[in-house]
Amino acid sequence: DYLAEIIASVPDGINVSPMAHAFAGRYALALNQCESAKRHFEDASKDLAPEDWPYSNVYLDFLHAHVDAIDYAIALRCVGEEAEARELIDGTITWLDEMEANGFGASQIPVVRAKAHVLRGETARAMELLEQYAQRKGPILLGIINDPAFESVEDDPRFQAVIATIKAKNRLILQQINKIVEESGIEF
Repeated sequence: DYLAEIIASVPDGINVSPMAHAFAGRYALALNQCESAKRHFEDASKDLAPEDWPYSNVYLDFLHAHVDAIDYAIALRCVGEEAEARELIDGTITWLDEMEANGFGASQIPVVRAKAHVLRGETARAMELLEQYAQRKGPILLGIINDPAFESVEDDPRFQAVIATIKAKNRLILQQINKIVEESGIEF
């Protein structure tokens, strides 16, 4: 296992970043290795104060921490720990409500919210959030395409329309960037 080798190769006395374990957890989810995913998300929490996991991380990046929380919930659900997963999903929505009420925001909050809502079986709300996200200005991440949180809605026409919108917007933005680069004379 490549990720295990990387983690094992870290010199003694140096903690592996919680983010490394979180990425390893996401990789394990993509491979449908639920127990491994759960273990990696739990290992990510070991370097953090209990109150910091899963709603915050050492980088103080609350958005990524909530991606961790939602992915951890998927891993918990995958191993049959539904109550724990539901608690994490509900906690993420509550935490995002609090962050937004206090003026904090990030461009991808609708995606994190959509993940939580689709996992709660609230597909219509999830699709509304994704449609809002797809209408934002600027580049939009395509990570939702292979995200295990959206597996249950992959064939939904609304989800497919969101993906098509995001791809079209990103193609246009890349064309604009390429034009600027060409006009600037920068060589790659």
